[in-house]
Amino acid sequence: MVGRVDEEGELSGIRVAYLYPDFRTALVGSFSEGILERAQAAELKTVIEDRGVKVPIFTEPDGPGQWDLGIQLQGKTRIQPQLLLLI
Repeated sequence: MVGRVDEEGELSGIRVAYLYPDFRTALVGSFSEGILERAQAAELKTVIEDRGVKVPIFTEPDGPGQWDLGIQLQGKTRIQPQLLLLI
């Protein structure tokens, strides 16, 4: 997961991304305390460096559906599709 953390150090807010193990595909959207609320598919476009920190840049999220409802289980997040997402 990549994105800015909130004041409490949690990955929360918009423009947070879950990057798949292929290091190309991502779900970009809103997360609350590391749990997916709503996201759409995007692809990694490039990585820039900002004050020594690598920052991924994604394509604009789009797709036929959105992913919804993340359920956190023992420190791991299971992402469930609300609609079928074709990548």
